[in-house]
Amino acid sequence: MREGWRQYFSMFPGYRIEVEKIISSGTCAAVFGVTSAVCAKTGKSVRMPAAWLAKVSGGLMREWRVYADNDPARKALDDK
Repeated sequence: MREGWRQYFSMFPGYRIEVEKIISSGTCAAVFGVTSAVCAKTGKSVRMPAAWLAKVSGGLMREWRVYADNDPARKALDDK
């Protein structure tokens, strides 16, 4: 998992998460916002809506899910 994120961050340096809303209840939290970065290969800017779901138990993160439309990132990798 860590190696996959390292590769992603090298492909899209300056990756940022802009949080627009957080909803939490009990041991769950949902985060809504957008991500942005620049594609290292093409120099194109990328901005994608995203949501994250966190589940915590015993003071530890038990589950972390990312929901995003990655089509803008795929298109940014295209040299055309």
